[in-house]
Amino acid sequence: MKEGTIKRIGRLFRMMQFHHFPKLFLEKNNVRITYTHHLFSEDLGNFDALVKYATSKRRVITPQVFFDSFKKKSFQGDSILFTFDDGLLSSYCAAKEILSRYNIKAIFFVPTEILELRTEVQMKEFAVKRIYFNRRKEWSLRKEEYLTMNKEQLVDLFNEGHMIFPHTHSHCRLRDIKDSQGVQKEIIWPKETLRDLLGCEIDAFAFPVGTERVVSSYAYSEIKKNYQFCFTGLGGINTVETDRYFLHRDCLHANTELSHLRNTLEGSYDLFYLFKMHLLKNVAKDINSRHYKNGG
Repeated sequence: MKEGTIKRIGRLFRMMQFHHFPKLFLEKNNVRITYTHHLFSEDLGNFDALVKYATSKRRVITPQVFFDSFKKKSFQGDSILFTFDDGLLSSYCAAKEILSRYNIKAIFFVPTEILELRTEVQMKEFAVKRIYFNRRKEWSLRKEEYLTMNKEQLVDLFNEGHMIFPHTHSHCRLRDIKDSQGVQKEIIWPKETLRDLLGCEIDAFAFPVGTERVVSSYAYSEIKKNYQFCFTGLGGINTVETDRYFLHRDCLHANTELSHLRNTLEGSYDLFYLFKMHLLKNVAKDINSRHYKNGG
């Protein structure tokens, strides 16, 4: 569903006061997790304002606090955790220029194939084919949308207290992982690559696109074998009861209007995404049943 449609649904839900409903049945101690992709230079000021607003409404926690609290089932109050997808250089710049200003530590989910890219041409080709799934033309991409981080920059983020986890190897859809070779390349190898690079255990994963439209429960079963957490792209609140393999994340574009972020934080879209999460889990379950019933 297009972002404009989602925003219209959110505005309608808010007008109907639906954003109050989640507060009636969800645990008050919860975490919202944002995710951001590219950031244009002219949007950095707006992103700074968004971060400042979000942190005025919720307590910022580090990735380590999130994982520890989730395992202990002890979230405290209304919290927020920031994440970035795709391993773009513009995300690195935002961390250095904005997150550091507020002493915020984030999670960066990266497709490990970016570590093999050496030139701008290779980065642009990767972005067109893998990040944008051939829906964008090379000439239409700005540098912030295709320049990727290198090993040194990932290590720099890690040394500053951020966490780095896989976003598959080639930024593929989960439904395209159909055999053990695909599992090795897209799920297992990225884990080993980042473990060797950073010298720490890699136990979290986020899959590209992050919705029910790209799900493969065959791949999901392999994710569960190799990771302790899996992050989706479906918005909402995370509580201690949230399934750790279906964690909610709210999309936060750098050019997002403040009113949209307000609606997000107030839960205006939560009922819609609870429905989407229900679809995601059902699709995964159905595919999983067929896969194993056939002995695959």
